[in-house]
Parts: sequence; C-alpha cells; structure tokens
Amino acid sequence: MSGLGMHVAGCTHVGQVRKHNEDRFELSSGLGLAVVCDGMGGHGDGEIASQTAVEAIFDFILEYDPSLDEQSFSNADSPVDPAQSACAVVRQAVVLANRRLHSLNEERDLPPGRGMGTTAVGIWLVEGKDQVVVFHVGDSRAYLIRNGVAIQLTRDHSVWQVWADNGRVGAEPRRNLIIRALGVSDDHDAAPDITLISAFPSDVIVLCSDGLHSLVSDKDIAEIATQAHGRNSEAMSRVAESLVEKANQQGGTDNVTVVVAAFEQF
Repeated sequence: MSGLGMHVAGCTHVGQVRKHNEDRFELSSGLGLAVVCDGMGGHGDGEIASQTAVEAIFDFILEYDPSLDEQSFSNADSPVDPAQSACAVVRQAVVLANRRLHSLNEERDLPPGRGMGTTAVGIWLVEGKDQVVVFHVGDSRAYLIRNGVAIQLTRDHSVWQVWADNGRVGAEPRRNLIIRALGVSDDHDAAPDITLISAFPSDVIVLCSDGLHSLVSDKDIAEIATQAHGRNSEAMSRVAESLVEKANQQGGTDNVTVVVAAFEQF
C-alpha cells in the first residue's frame, strides 16, 4: 500500500535538579508508533507508572489485527475506515493502561487521586495512509512542525489551561497541576483526547514531557526541529538530543523526554 513512512528517535534525561527519571518512552519506526509518559508519585512509583503505561499501550497496539475489523464489517454497507479503526484501538489501549495502573493503586489500598499515575502522549501512523492518530492524557504535548512553525496538537489537561480558557480570572495557578492522568481515577477521568491529522513528507512531529515545553519556547522547538540534516532516524536522534540539551541549558528543572518523528512518501 502507498502512504507515508516514519523515521523516529527519542531522548530522555533526568534534568539538572531531579535525582530520578520518571519519564519513559517507546517507539517503532516500522509500526509508525511512539509514546511518551511522564510518571508521578515519587521515586519508584512514578517510574513504575510510566513504564507500565508505555508497555500497556504498545502491547495492545502490537496485538491489533486489522483483518479482524475486515471480517467484522464484511457484511457492512461501507468499507472499514482504517483511520477510525486506529482511533478506536488507541482509545482501548489507553483505557487498558489506566486500568492496569488503577489496579496497582487499589492493591496498595491507595485512595483515588493519591496513588501513582502518569501522563501520556503518542502518535500512530495509519498504515498505508497519510493520516496520523495523535492522543494524549495530561500535560505532555505533541507539536506539528510545519513550514518552520510549531503547532501545538494537544491541549493540556491542567488547572492552568482551565484558568486560561475561562478568561484568566483570579490568581494564576501553577502550570504543572494536571486534572487528568492515567492511574489516579476511573476510566472516564483518564479518557484520552484523540485527533486525526493529515501529514506531509515535510512534516515533523515532536512529542515531549513538560520538562521540555515548560522551559523551551514553541519558537525554539520549531527552530531546532527544522535544523535537521536529513530525514532519517539518525537526524531525528540529533534533534531530540538538541531539544533535551536546550531544556537543560534553561535550567533542567524537571525530567525531560523528547521523541521526534519525520515522514517520507513511499
């Protein structure tokens, strides 16, 4: 099938202040899949939360068999839409990750909102298409770098964002207070926002934890991302490392994780 291919690479760093890295990421150029998770809950718990979520999302998507959709809809009036199927699979994968984390918290007798949790942001390139499923929970972000400009594809699930959306009335809240995360509550409160975008061979997508976007401006993210020499995994690795380095130069007050994906036409 014709469509886009994806070259992807990532980098993570503990930062300049924290002693432990609670971020995790996973990626696969072959699957066109990448996920970044930023764990919460302190040393140990945050790492467990982010790793559990990354593995749950990846494992579920790895086991997805498109032929089952074709069989299910073989008698339908219209053909199966691969993009809509991918969106449904992603939603199920994130719900599964939340259930696993929620169960771990219940096993520890931790009340809702008091256990370990994690944000999540990811992309999945629809096979044979030029469409990308973008999903997130929390304040980890996805940016589309197009024509030298960083376009934020996700909207933070944070107290600050709610305050901004409602006219910025009253005292400005801290930016790192999130209102949605995996593991800390039931499925409804952890539902991912999912967006389907059309991608072009010149596009780059940056996934990151708040350790990047809280310190590095959108303008700088776009500038660094567009300086890539080549559109392959090695070039994307250099971009990811440069973005992490920029965050550390700006103080590195948090763990920082960056995944960079570039597209090419098959």
